[in-house]
Amino acid sequence: MCIISDVIDAVHSTKILAIPSKNGKRQLTVFSNTVSTPESNVICIPVPNPHTVRFEHVPPDIFSQCRKSFNTHNVSCIDYISTFCKHSYDAIIVPSMNDVHNQNGYILTHDMTDFLKVNYPKHGVILCKLKKGNHTYNPIAYSHDILSNLVFPTKHYCRIINEEPEWTFDCVGVKNNKGEHIVDNWDHELYSFATPVWAHESTKVIYANNKINWANMPDDYLLDSNVTLRCYEKFGYYPNVDIEIPFKLSLLY
Repeated sequence: MCIISDVIDAVHSTKILAIPSKNGKRQLTVFSNTVSTPESNVICIPVPNPHTVRFEHVPPDIFSQCRKSFNTHNVSCIDYISTFCKHSYDAIIVPSMNDVHNQNGYILTHDMTDFLKVNYPKHGVILCKLKKGNHTYNPIAYSHDILSNLVFPTKHYCRIINEEPEWTFDCVGVKNNKGEHIVDNWDHELYSFATPVWAHESTKVIYANNKINWANMPDDYLLDSNVTLRCYEKFGYYPNVDIEIPFKLSLLY
């Protein structure tokens, strides 16, 4: 799920890659999803250390290559020299939550601004415009200074229309017909390198050899082809949180 300002029809196939830089001081995050919305909308990605944020360029099919690393052991790497492109989200960085309601063309509901200010008072936020209809967006990539752990922006807040009548999907999860909060709906593929453990989870993590050609990634994130790619798939119902994961540079370079 994702943090989305107004009502949507559906959101799914959220994919996130998070890796540290060579010196361990910055994090690269790559994010993509599929959203169906009855009108134009805004997705919000909270970021720590907002004054250090840079938008980066990555291959538009980076997540296809991540997935292929797990589907077969005989995938040839693709040369991305001519395939770098900008993400298909129209995005800006807002450095302070105090400014989040003053962005022309990025309209947020009052509930959304209140949610962001309560949950991320010291963060900035990347605002991404969503087009009317059903769209799968090319990945957006950004980097920022690390606080301590890798941060996956997985907390969700949205309202989905046309749900089953016995359930209500509100801004933070599923409730029964008595209004009691029961569970939170997740649909994520999370990819990382250099993560020895997944901080608060005991579910089995999938490992695979890296089948990605990283030669044209940003200079601070050039990886060796022998490093291990980790994938953690979350489908179902889990606590509604951002995931923080420790990392070791010795496992990366």
